[in-house]
Amino acid sequence: MPKFMGSMFIIVVYSVSLRQQNKDGAGDSSFPVIKDQTQFSVAHARYSKSNPIARWHVCQGSINSIAFSSDGACLATVGRDGYLRVFDYSKEQLVCGGKSYYGALLCCAWRCSVSGVAFDSYWSSPNSDGTGETVMYRFGSVGQDTQLLLWDLEMDEIVVPLRRCPPGGSPTFSTGSQSSYWDNVCPLGTLLPAPSIRDVPKISPLVAHRVHTEPLSGLIFNPGSVLTVCRQGHIKVWMRPSGAESQSSNSETVSSSKDKPLVSNTLGSTSHKQ
Repeated sequence: MPKFMGSMFIIVVYSVSLRQQNKDGAGDSSFPVIKDQTQFSVAHARYSKSNPIARWHVCQGSINSIAFSSDGACLATVGRDGYLRVFDYSKEQLVCGGKSYYGALLCCAWRCSVSGVAFDSYWSSPNSDGTGETVMYRFGSVGQDTQLLLWDLEMDEIVVPLRRCPPGGSPTFSTGSQSSYWDNVCPLGTLLPAPSIRDVPKISPLVAHRVHTEPLSGLIFNPGSVLTVCRQGHIKVWMRPSGAESQSSNSETVSSSKDKPLVSNTLGSTSHKQ
């Protein structure tokens, strides 16, 4: 039972509904008949001391698993209908959802293995479209696996979702402002179908290097260095290679060797304790 719920707890009994119980409640609550089995709905008991105090109708099939986010703000459910649903728990509102590729979803969990992401604004893209506009971005990520990953992301790899098409029509890719499209493409509470695997862009890290013995909590890019921080309070400063060293190291498969440093063979580090 999550601590944030106090005297409340959730019951799921191989059903299409969640029941919110009060440990101090008594008696039995009656709820109205669910008019539309396909729609999410929440019904509350008439009296606060009744049990259950609320019923959440989630889906037509049975609910197989639920999980709260670490801060208690969100509740995730998966069910026999193959959908993952994410709810704003305090607002009792469906935020979003997505369909499985095949069959029912049996379990769900909240996991945050990535603890920090930062873009390297001091890194210059080796390719250019001739207009001076950046067509490739370098960013880094750190996480609980103690590794620093460096990624190169090209604008061509960013795929804008399909527009909703009218009945009988064909979906088309979005054109124009991507930000405005993202704002309007998925209204609150939308359940999305499973995307085609070939339409999901995949990128691999350029560099993967274990930089601490403890889980990492953050990273910062500076003009001449990269700083990584672990949960024990240690800060390591990784010096950037020179231009010539950087070019030679780009031809090497850095992530395949555990003995090679972050970006080049001459990269050094300095450790500090907070």
